[in-house]
Amino acid sequence: MTSGVAPIARSTRGRRSKSPLGCVMRRINARAVLGLTTVSSKTSSAAMATKNARFSYLPLLTIPAAGRDGRIRRVLLAELFGSGGRNAEAVARRLSGASLVEENTGEIKADLRRAETSPRKGIVGRYVAESTVWGSVTPVVLPGRDDYRQRKAHGLILKALAQAGYTTPILEIQLQEEPVFPGAERARAYRAPAYLKQYPRTHAIITFAKPVRGPVAIGGGRHVGLGTFATLSASN
Repeated sequence: MTSGVAPIARSTRGRRSKSPLGCVMRRINARAVLGLTTVSSKTSSAAMATKNARFSYLPLLTIPAAGRDGRIRRVLLAELFGSGGRNAEAVARRLSGASLVEENTGEIKADLRRAETSPRKGIVGRYVAESTVWGSVTPVVLPGRDDYRQRKAHGLILKALAQAGYTTPILEIQLQEEPVFPGAERARAYRAPAYLKQYPRTHAIITFAKPVRGPVAIGGGRHVGLGTFATLSASN
């Protein structure tokens, strides 16, 4: 897997860009400056690569060592596995000087600039590291109705993993309404796009049989910030 950091200029005026991150936009401080990092995605098989041939725009909630934070100060632009970062770099250049605009209000919520730190360190490192245990930072939108049955919900998590291209065997799945990380919110507190509102949302802790490298994102809305996971240990 390859990765690269793309330069994004700080901007207070300039092009406006409608944001695909509306479901978590309210977690951005007023007129924030977001650091944008690019990385190759996790999907590796040819069949799944074709099916998932699109970018993922993932807002990264700040995971504090203790206490409450949960603000969005970084955005991860993930492209298809094996692309070498070229496409993401090109998109990042086009975003230089752009602002994120909330669709419904037209309010400028943030300006983009280059993330100056290594994408494998700090907060971003929690999202792109290699680990066997991953916890949801934003809730997973299940690909179907679970009918309030735990076994069916577990099956839908496995389906979501398969749809996202994961083939590593799963040892354990833990589902919960409460957030996994400090600063995150209960699963039902997150807004989902209209086309996903009918499906249940849940937080999850997933243990893989072998280490999996991030970014890990599954379920409905996984390309725009829902179902985003981080490693449960900063040392992983």
